[in-house]
Amino acid sequence: MLLLDLARERCAGHPERVVAVHVDHGLRRDSAHDAAFVSRWAAGAGIPCVVARAAAGPPEAPGLEARARRARYAAFRRVAEQWNLSHLLLGHHADDQAESVLMRVLRRSGPRGLSGIPATRRLTPACLILRPLLHISRRAILAEAKRRGLAWVSDPTNADRRHLRNRLRHAVLAAEGAALRERALRIAAEAAAVERELERWARTLRPFVLREQAEDLLVLRRSPIESLDDALLHALLRPPMEAVFGTGGFGRQALRNLKAALRSGRPRTLPRDLCACPLGEDLLLVHGAGGRVSAARVEPGVPLPVPGLGGRLHLRPLDSASAIRRSLRQARRDPFVQVLDRDALSGHLHAGNAAPGARLRPLGASGRKKVGDLLAEAGWPRHLRPRVPVLLDDAGPLWVPGRPPAERTRIRPSCQRAALLVWEAPPVAVLEV
Repeated sequence: MLLLDLARERCAGHPERVVAVHVDHGLRRDSAHDAAFVSRWAAGAGIPCVVARAAAGPPEAPGLEARARRARYAAFRRVAEQWNLSHLLLGHHADDQAESVLMRVLRRSGPRGLSGIPATRRLTPACLILRPLLHISRRAILAEAKRRGLAWVSDPTNADRRHLRNRLRHAVLAAEGAALRERALRIAAEAAAVERELERWARTLRPFVLREQAEDLLVLRRSPIESLDDALLHALLRPPMEAVFGTGGFGRQALRNLKAALRSGRPRTLPRDLCACPLGEDLLLVHGAGGRVSAARVEPGVPLPVPGLGGRLHLRPLDSASAIRRSLRQARRDPFVQVLDRDALSGHLHAGNAAPGARLRPLGASGRKKVGDLLAEAGWPRHLRPRVPVLLDDAGPLWVPGRPPAERTRIRPSCQRAALLVWEAPPVAVLEV
């Protein structure tokens, strides 16, 4: 209530600049009384009040605090967008900060976690979270609220010692007093300084590590990151991970599994259904499920992006014997370049997944092989095979990337009309034609 009163005072004469936001998780039978209390006070001050409902699931289920926090910030985002808020002020204070730091010490957090609650944070592209009371103690805040004659409501769940934060508040910080709080705040300040330095180094290194960032895909160069320590690797990867896959999920376990993939050269699953897939000189981070490539028509002169793996497919007509010869020389050096006899193609070309059990006879082979077997022969990890764009025409599969094309597309000496197919900037893999 003090923060709301300070905001009202700061915007005196312009009450429309302030909106009170109260989030009700519905975890207590009397939680509606809290919402009514805030609404009445705001109405008396001429301030609009938004009561946002944010269910956090059953109180007896594990992880209540984390679930409530996620629901609360989701509600804040909705309100910020609905009301076009530029800033959201939250009332966290120095005692909250000390509790957060001690919790993270017990959890063996790194510098980012030990930095505690940030004073500012981006909520939406247009709205910034501010915590102006973060350096002020709970005692000082209560004293100022009393001086102003403000009433407030205490949340009885703050006394529930089943939660670690409450145990620290009532059994540790209450016994140790201000000295422990100040030590925790010093830890937060020092950890924040370390985190800023890590972020500076991460910004310097990121262009050397990040080979491609696209929708649902990160491609990393393996060699620069294999020797990095956990704190720097986390600082380096967290922003692109959050940009592509959303916030959360890239914690200690994800980092361990990612480094295990680097060491073993085998795919490892990460939280939130992500997969770290080593592929030659690269490490691909992709969603582990639902990653089938959608069929798309391949048109001459129109680059076709390859979602989930990166790069683009290019198709170019070749209408002279010299152009065909040059392209054949390139195809012998690069498994992601192929030259096809256009007169052997049936209908339109598409890139996508072949039908289950589909087969083709690769160039020079004596018999037909299943597309799935050819993907395995080409070295594609199992997690990535549904994402590989197989080239098809109306008669069936034509080319599995990394293997020779279908025998029926062979370029013969009499061929005058060919097509050059190039997968530009594919994941770097050790594939042999």
